[in-house]
Amino acid sequence: MERVVCLASRQQKKKNGRFYQYGFYVVCTILVVITVTVIFFFSRLFAVQEGHLPSSEYESETVVDMTFTREEVNKFLGHLMKQDGDMHGQFSLTDEDVRFYGEIDTVVSTIDIAMTFTPEVQTDGSLLLRAHTLSAGQLSLSPEYALRMFMATGEWPDWLEILPEEEALVLHLQNIEALFPYGVYVKEIDLPGDRVELSIQKVLDEK
Repeated sequence: MERVVCLASRQQKKKNGRFYQYGFYVVCTILVVITVTVIFFFSRLFAVQEGHLPSSEYESETVVDMTFTREEVNKFLGHLMKQDGDMHGQFSLTDEDVRFYGEIDTVVSTIDIAMTFTPEVQTDGSLLLRAHTLSAGQLSLSPEYALRMFMATGEWPDWLEILPEEEALVLHLQNIEALFPYGVYVKEIDLPGDRVELSIQKVLDEK
């Protein structure tokens, strides 16, 4: 009887070992696929080294102009938000507007937030997002009040400027430090046409 129990125990251990081994291989495969996908996307988007981006104190030259779909830009913005801030949320370009979905942690609970914006390309290559609807949980808030609340409760990336009085956000993609000596400038955005044109520029000498 003891031999039977011992044999059954050994068989169970072998099964458990195979299960964990199989799970390990699955996790490794998923990580490899994700890594390759990220590398491919950013090599296509920038094809540059990492570093600091240009400011107004520097002159720059265009390296390449590239056109992307809304989905590609959404992935890029999602990566930046996770890397540069602790704000739990995601920008999403749709065929009608730009949206932001996320959450804010408060003392009492976590509040879901949703904002919609109209994009406006600026002459300096930044993208101004003019707010027109905002909500927090079941409440509908004025854009100015909501943006002030976001400033106080979330740590936003340096390249994202909040302008409560103007009821707007500004994405300064040319100021992403991790990409120096290159900058990302928005040239044109056509949401219904699923087309976003970006210019990759390299810092030259000081003005």
